[in-house]
Amino acid sequence: MQIAQTVRQLRTEQGFSQGQLADRAHVTLRALRNVECGSTVRPRTIERIARALGLTPMELYERAAAKRSDNVCCRVDRVDQGAGP
Repeated sequence: MQIAQTVRQLRTEQGFSQGQLADRAHVTLRALRNVECGSTVRPRTIERIARALGLTPMELYERAAAKRSDNVCCRVDRVDQGAGP
């Protein structure tokens, strides 16, 4: 799930440990780890984590969707480059 990768990337870019972000978001460390592992989580947890990272939940989902879209384009480019005439 792209949300997991996006949260992990934003957390590390902002210099937070998992514990620090969990405290800042007012969620348990286990809840944050579940998000970063791609487990199903409550929307409220995503909202709290997004806000702790300085984003709205919609912005977090948009970043995750954009990242997924970028990955799909890269895969298509790689397939095209490997195809012969």
